[in-house]
Amino acid sequence: MKTKIKQVTAATLIVLSLMVIGINASATKHTGCRVVESSIELEDWMTDETIWSTTNVFAQETDANLVVEDWMTNAEAWNVNNSFAAETETSLEIENWMTSESTWMVVEKAVEPELALESWMTDAENWDVDEPALALER
Repeated sequence: MKTKIKQVTAATLIVLSLMVIGINASATKHTGCRVVESSIELEDWMTDETIWSTTNVFAQETDANLVVEDWMTNAEAWNVNNSFAAETETSLEIENWMTSESTWMVVEKAVEPELALESWMTDAENWDVDEPALALER
């Protein structure tokens, strides 16, 4: 319920702020319920041909004509087989260390001693126990 109220309040504030921002007080006059707008004036720059003429503003760029050069048709420049030596890899082999039992023998981990229950662990004085049902029996 709170979320809906907050969303409605936020939406109302946004709409009101947009309405306030959208009002142009200098161009309109409010007289009662009637709105009177000021007249639009035509200025000189609005009809000036030098401003609105786009033919002189952007120069037409032209690319140079494409020419086929000698290196483009030279067979030696494009023959890549002469430039690189072929690489060969040796085949995979089974080596002695791969099959040796000493390499793969698993060493047993150290065994830790079993934890013992000590008297301080069960002593009620060491633990803040409110209910006697939770106290450990000895």
